[in-house]
Amino acid sequence: AAIYRADRFAPGPPLLVPLHLAQELAGVGASGAVNGVALRLKDPYLASEVLAQEVGPALPVGWRPVTWMQAYEQQFALISMQKVMMTLALSFIMLIAIFSISAVMFTVTLQKKREIGVMKALGATPAQVTNVFAFQGVIVGFVGALLGVGMSLIVLCNLGYIQGALRSMGFDPFSQSFYGMDTLPYQINPIEIMSVSIGAFILCALAAYAPAYVASRTDAAKSLRNL
Repeated sequence: AAIYRADRFAPGPPLLVPLHLAQELAGVGASGAVNGVALRLKDPYLASEVLAQEVGPALPVGWRPVTWMQAYEQQFALISMQKVMMTLALSFIMLIAIFSISAVMFTVTLQKKREIGVMKALGATPAQVTNVFAFQGVIVGFVGALLGVGMSLIVLCNLGYIQGALRSMGFDPFSQSFYGMDTLPYQINPIEIMSVSIGAFILCALAAYAPAYVASRTDAAKSLRNL
């Protein structure tokens, strides 16, 4: 009457059939054999606790309780490793961005050497000169953090459309046959978003402070000599 797709990693919706018909489909006939009994929880993170305290002691001898996470432990380990590698890759991207900001600020301070000399000749203190250039790094870090958070939320909210467009072009970075789902699942954690964005902002501000500090120590006489 219908075709039901069974995935070994991510089963589809529940299929309710009479027990004798399920036994016939499984090839065990009318012997009364049952391969297993499944228990679905509202909170999957309580599976180990429920298994140890309630399900395990109630099972007859010869039955082995196992959670879905334990049954597919290798799959979970692989996904966890991918998450760690993705975190490392994104961390290196952030470090490259920080070094780029620092290099740009060093270039700006070299180009503004005469302006720095004029400021110091007019009575500007090293702290004031430092604040002028460090403030540029603060602005870049703040705007970059806002753009990063905004663009990431836009991508997550349209992840299904983006994956569909990539698949139509023959490129599927998250294969459905491997992950067992059409769209890669995600969870928006406000605490993680705030911590990452604030950390990136602080690092960008600190990256701009080093060249600003060097610029504030420039000799005004040497800077004005070639004016």
